[in-house]
Amino acid sequence: MTRITAIVCVRNGAVRLPRALASIRAQTRPPDEVLVVDGQSSDGTGAIAAGWGARVVMQEGEGLADARNLGVARAHGDMLAFLDHDDRWMPDKLARQAAALDRMAGPAYAIAHLRFVTDAADPLPVPGPRGVPRLGRTPGTLLVHRAILDRVGPFAAEFGMGCDMDWFARAASEPSVTDPQVLLQKTLRADALSADPARNRAAAFAVVARRLAERRRG
Repeated sequence: MTRITAIVCVRNGAVRLPRALASIRAQTRPPDEVLVVDGQSSDGTGAIAAGWGARVVMQEGEGLADARNLGVARAHGDMLAFLDHDDRWMPDKLARQAAALDRMAGPAYAIAHLRFVTDAADPLPVPGPRGVPRLGRTPGTLLVHRAILDRVGPFAAEFGMGCDMDWFARAASEPSVTDPQVLLQKTLRADALSADPARNRAAAFAVVARRLAERRRG
């Protein structure tokens, strides 16, 4: 039987982590394992995660890529899913994607659509038309066979916050399926790295430059 591990990467997320873990617990196809990678939090995050029944792994390194790679290395599942501590899955996220991957001929990955939301106490402008779903090439929508992760390789720390974009660029030729439904609510926060347009643009340019250089060498 296929085992699914849900990986949550978090640092000082005591306020929002319970909401993310509640969305994991509410899955109609629950994961077989919930693994929380704690980036040296100082606010009791690890104890909160353990109280929800998650297996907690302390991150000795730094950065999002390192946290994601540590989660992959410590996970026991055949399929892996990722959730940032301030985001939420829809209840049928894992069920729909696991069923879609079971219909594939071999190892593959699944993504879905997302909707941006904001915290009432921390409003930010939502990019594009408010509330409109959009395709989510982000780990929060991802369910992936471990074999695909092995082929594509780890998240690249040198890209900083662009490590997710780089991974999806490298995975573009792998078998995949896209769910038309919104399966992730992604929270916009003023203190999040993703809310910094300049850093987002710099990360995107770095990933594109690397891919172009590799094509020239190829």
